[in-house]
Amino acid sequence: MAEVEALKAIALIEAEVEFKNALTQTEKLRAQNLRKPPSTTKSRCESLPHDVTVFNTVHEQTGMNPSGWMSAITDGSQ
Repeated sequence: MAEVEALKAIALIEAEVEFKNALTQTEKLRAQNLRKPPSTTKSRCESLPHDVTVFNTVHEQTGMNPSGWMSAITDGSQ
């Protein structure tokens, strides 16, 4: 009986160590991602004048807001 309890205690300790290691790894990855500049934001900002021109042209010609296909342009799937 004592041997079973000891095995359970060892398994519990090992699980706690694995959990703490996973938390540490998660924190490291988050720190790395926070240091990286968001490249998608930069590319979207660079294409913004073109997007606005396209939007205004369609709006002037049709009187409609091109909301459906405009989202395809702004999310980069031209």
